[in-house]
Amino acid sequence: MATRKLVTVVFADVVGSTQLGEMLDPEPLRELMLAAFRRIEAIVAHHGGTVEKFIGDAVMAVFGIPAAHEDDGLRALRAAVEMRGAVAGGDDGIAERHGITLQLRIGVNSGEVMTGGGRQTLVTGDAVNLAARLEQRAAPGEILVGPLTASLVGDALAGDPVGPLTVKGKQAPVTAVRLRTLDDRPRPVAGSRRTTPLIGRDDEVARLDAALDTAVARGGPVVVTVLGGAGVGKSRLVEDCLVRWRSRTTPFVGRCPPYGRGITYWPLREAVQRRVRELSGADADPLDVLADVLSDVPGGRELAAEVLGFVGLRPGAATGDGSSAVRTLLEVVSRHRPLVVVLDDAQWAEPGLLDLVEHVLRWWHGGPLLAVVLARPEFGRRRPDWPDVDLPNDTIRLAGLEDAAADRLARALLDDDADDRRAGIVHAAGGNPLFIEELARVAASTPGDELPVLPAGVRTLLTARLDALTPPRRAVLQRAAVIGESFEDTSLAALTPEREVPDLPRRLVALVEDDLLRSDAVGAVGRHQFRHLLLRDVSYESLPKGERARLHRLLADEMVVLADRTAVELDALVGHHLELAADLAAQVGADPSEVATLATRAGHALHRAGLVSQARGDVPGTVNLLTRATARLDGDDALPLALGTLGSALTEAGDLATARSVLDRAVEVAEQRGDERARTHAGLFRLWWESAAEPAGWTARARTEAGRAVEVATRLGDDLGLARAWVVLAEVAWSAARFADVEDALERATVHARSAGDLREEAENVAALTATAVEGPLSVAA
Repeated sequence: MATRKLVTVVFADVVGSTQLGEMLDPEPLRELMLAAFRRIEAIVAHHGGTVEKFIGDAVMAVFGIPAAHEDDGLRALRAAVEMRGAVAGGDDGIAERHGITLQLRIGVNSGEVMTGGGRQTLVTGDAVNLAARLEQRAAPGEILVGPLTASLVGDALAGDPVGPLTVKGKQAPVTAVRLRTLDDRPRPVAGSRRTTPLIGRDDEVARLDAALDTAVARGGPVVVTVLGGAGVGKSRLVEDCLVRWRSRTTPFVGRCPPYGRGITYWPLREAVQRRVRELSGADADPLDVLADVLSDVPGGRELAAEVLGFVGLRPGAATGDGSSAVRTLLEVVSRHRPLVVVLDDAQWAEPGLLDLVEHVLRWWHGGPLLAVVLARPEFGRRRPDWPDVDLPNDTIRLAGLEDAAADRLARALLDDDADDRRAGIVHAAGGNPLFIEELARVAASTPGDELPVLPAGVRTLLTARLDALTPPRRAVLQRAAVIGESFEDTSLAALTPEREVPDLPRRLVALVEDDLLRSDAVGAVGRHQFRHLLLRDVSYESLPKGERARLHRLLADEMVVLADRTAVELDALVGHHLELAADLAAQVGADPSEVATLATRAGHALHRAGLVSQARGDVPGTVNLLTRATARLDGDDALPLALGTLGSALTEAGDLATARSVLDRAVEVAEQRGDERARTHAGLFRLWWESAAEPAGWTARARTEAGRAVEVATRLGDDLGLARAWVVLAEVAWSAARFADVEDALERATVHARSAGDLREEAENVAALTATAVEGPLSVAA
């Protein structure tokens, strides 16, 4: 099925090939270009991208299909840098012999596209067009990066601003960044959160403190595994502990890269590099530094060389038992101060690295060691026996923050006191600290009390998580997202192909186990809820708009059946889903008659819901529903009455200017269509408006208009019109202190309201009669 995705697109064009074409026979030129394209294709594949197509001497690659990764923007830039170098240095001397240097000019841009739905990926969207335009504006050897890509990679990208650029097909100028250098070190997705306060983790901090104390007391290794979803705060938790422990421990920290380096021991390399810098600065020779650390060990310099070769910091492969050399180094360090070894993002660790960690723990002969392994929940499925050593160990399962802690975090990150916006952020994030921080960061540039749009970094993170699911489970989330943040299993079944319904319970259980859904059974009714609103939003946005329109219509049809069967008032929800179906169908160019039918059905449902809301006395709700209804009923017979009722609600709400405009339109439309009943009601509503806005001369106008309304409503058999007309006449009599006439008019109005089935109108008239009795004529006994 086709899907909407946030991807990063790379356009690269070989500069110099045209000149070569004038000098070379087509056969060697073809071989030259094929060799360049083979190198480019291999680089793109290595970084997890897909070559979409070759166009002459240009290539288009996409990162994010068929599966999204959390760092697709960074992968694309890494690939672009390598592609540039490979083409410039890999032409086998052919171009050089002709005095030509082959170079690439490259444009990189991120954005939403449509992809899939056929035998080819066929990526389409404005993000593709802008990547191509950036490539055309780049100079030979340059890489121009679009603004969203630059935002996604953050401080990994060092470059110079370019623009604003006027590019073909874009109305507004575009800004870009000319890539200067790229920091290739592994980094947390969506940036580092060292400045974010640690809130709501007191129990977990205490458990880590206790583990360190145990390691010190026993003088040996202790293992703590911290499991939790992306962004839940695993790294932040341990960073806080390391800062507090820095006067008493030696840290040894490495992060597993998410893909494709072919270096099993990269985290060890990173940890050794960091330790060397801490001891002697960035320019020190690692061999000298480690040899000094191992100076008390026989053959210490050779051992240091073995460690550096094993982790890839010294040319050539390791010549001895690298794992034993690493263990010896760690043991020596631990004898001076307790050692804390942190392996972050262990869900991406190669099996050989985890085997090494267990080897070190199993054969340890050093001092106090606290080994902290941070991973996502899937690590437990990859390594179910972890840690396979007979040592004290603890597993901390880090969940989202409780509501109170999440609110405290949001308060600490937001500069304003917008309670509603803060509450909205906390609810949307579902207790995930990274999501709270990202939403708060975007909120800082969002005007008023509006909730911020979904940050691109969070979206890429969640998209990658969805893409890791099997297609059937991902489809369950997408269909559920059409229903809303929470949903009944029966409604989901109505959106599920019949052949898949028997498997639905099993798939829902699996999604709960993956912490993507929460189960919320109420009595005999099965209900589920998305783990957080952002996951629902990403699931929904991944559906093509045409498919969303179909599912919204299907859901509305199911609700109509349910309402008929159970007499449940579902008109507001039916209207909501039909509104969305109409808008989405229009956006994808559906048949206008189909769009009009959906819009009219939405208008009728919203109109009915608005009348129910009015009967309940919910003025804001009535205004909202009827405003939406009248926007959908253009050309329909129900429009004049809906406009009149909306004008009445606006009058009651105190919005007199808008009310007058709406009521004038109601009268105009009713007269154009010859709808006497609607014209009568609109006229009565306008009289009520005039009593508030233009009271001068109102009594005479009201007596005449209401009297005419009684005649028309009587002829039409319109009980509701008669009820409203007699209420106006009661107000006319009240203004003249003719209380007997007031009682008579209200009694008539009450009878007609009861006949019309309008309970609110009847109740208000009864209440007015009670008040009138105080002022009206009474028989007083002598």
